[in-house]
Amino acid sequence: MLPSGRIHVNKVIRFRFTGSWNGVFRDIPIHYETPQGFNYHLDLNISSVSDEGGQPLEYEEGREGQYKRVKIWIPGAIDQARTVNIEYSVENALRFIDPEDSDFEAGYDELYWNVTGLQARVYTGPVGSSTASDATSTEIEYRYYFMTTEMLAAREGMTISMAWAPGVIARPTSFVATVRFFRSNWIFLVPIVASILMFRLWNARGRDPSRLAVTPQYEPPDRMTPAEVGTLIDNSPDMCDITASIVDLAVRGYLKIEEREQTGLVGWMKGNAYSFELLKDSEEWSELTSHERKLMSGLFEGGLRKVVDLDDLEHEFYKHVTGIKDGIFNRLLQLDYCHHRPDQVRSAYVGGGIATMVFLLVGLGFLGDSFEAFYFPLSARIVAAVLTALPIIGFGMVMPARTVKGARQLEHVLGFQEFLDRVEADHFRRMIDSPEMFERYLPHAMALQVEKKWARTFEDWYEEPPD
Repeated sequence: MLPSGRIHVNKVIRFRFTGSWNGVFRDIPIHYETPQGFNYHLDLNISSVSDEGGQPLEYEEGREGQYKRVKIWIPGAIDQARTVNIEYSVENALRFIDPEDSDFEAGYDELYWNVTGLQARVYTGPVGSSTASDATSTEIEYRYYFMTTEMLAAREGMTISMAWAPGVIARPTSFVATVRFFRSNWIFLVPIVASILMFRLWNARGRDPSRLAVTPQYEPPDRMTPAEVGTLIDNSPDMCDITASIVDLAVRGYLKIEEREQTGLVGWMKGNAYSFELLKDSEEWSELTSHERKLMSGLFEGGLRKVVDLDDLEHEFYKHVTGIKDGIFNRLLQLDYCHHRPDQVRSAYVGGGIATMVFLLVGLGFLGDSFEAFYFPLSARIVAAVLTALPIIGFGMVMPARTVKGARQLEHVLGFQEFLDRVEADHFRRMIDSPEMFERYLPHAMALQVEKKWARTFEDWYEEPPD
C-alpha cells in the first residue's frame, strides 16, 4: 500500500487439477452496492499473470456480473498441482470514514478487502452478505496472517477489514471524491443531461411566440367554433368543448335540445332527461366544419335518426369522439394556429420518456453483465430511470407550440374570455343587448368554462325555456 492510497496486490493461488484442463477462471469482485444504493466500483488494473517459475501466462479479461473475470490458460494442467501468480493494482480500495459516521473522534481509514473472491477483522461466507468469522488473524512482525478455519464452499470467500487513524494515507479531495462517485455512478448524470437538453429543446421549439398585452374583446374570434376556441386555449379538445359544440349547433338551428321531467318506477324516482331532435338533414351540413359534421353524424347516425335520447348515446357516442377530436386538431392545423398536432407531440415525448426509463432499467441490466462501465445496482437504475423520464415527459406535456398566427388568435380568445368572465360589471353587461346575443355567446362561454357566471348574469331574461 502506497501513501497515495494505491494498493498493489500479488495473489498466489495453487490449483490442483484432476484430469485434463486448459486453465482456470478467476473472478474478482469490483462492484459493490453502498448502503445508500449507489454503485462503488474498484479501479482494478491487472499488470501480470505468471506461473510458479515466473513465466508469463496468457490471460484474457472479461466481465461476469459484478466481477472482473480473468481467463487464464495453463499449459500442461493434467493431473497435477500448479501455482498461478496474479499481480494487480487498485486505486480506490480504501474507505474513509468521517467522524460523524464513526465511534472515533477523528474517524478512521479502512481497508475492506475481499481476499479470495492497527485493527483487523476477518469474515467468511458469500460475498456481501455474510458476517461469519470462520477464520483467524495473527500479527507477525508488523504483518497480519489470515487463515480460514473451515473449508470455503463454492461462491464463498474471505474478506479482511483493517482500520487505522487518519493521516497515514492521503485522503482524496472533495473534487476527486466527486469525480470517483460519478465515474462509478455516471447513470445519475443522465437525468441532469436530460433536463438540460429538454429545457433547451423547449426553449427553442416548445415556447409560444412572445405574448402581447391581452385586452377585453367583445366578439368571439372570427371563423372559430366554440370547440376550436376551447382547444386553442389549452391544446386539448375536452368533452366540455364537444358539449359546447352541441349547444352551438342548437343555437344555429341544426338541432333542438329538449329537456323533460322523467319519472321512474312507481313514480318515486324523478329526474331530468334530454333528447336531441334533428332540424336540418345531412344535405344541409355542407357549411359545417369537419368536426361539426362528425358530431352531427355521431348524434343522428349520419342523419338516419331524427330524434335521439341522451341516454341512448351513452354506449354509442364514445365511438365518434376520437374522430371529432381529430377534426378539431386538423382544423387548427388548417388555420395555421399550431405547428403540429399537440396530442401527437405529447404522445411522442411520453413514449420517449417511457422508452428511456425501460432502457435504463432493463437495457443497462443486460449491458452491465458484459460491460464494466454499464453495471449499476438495481436501486440506482430505478432512481435514475424515474428522474430521467420525469423531465422528458414533463417538458413534453408543455412542448406543443402555437404559431405566431395562433399566438395572436390566442390573445383574442383570452380577451374574449376576460369579457365573459367579467360580464357582471355594468359596462360589460350593457354589451349584451338581446337574448339572441346571449345564446350566441353561450357556447363559447361553455368552452371557456365561464358559463355559470355568464348564465347567472342573464338569468332574469328567461321566464320560459328558450327555443
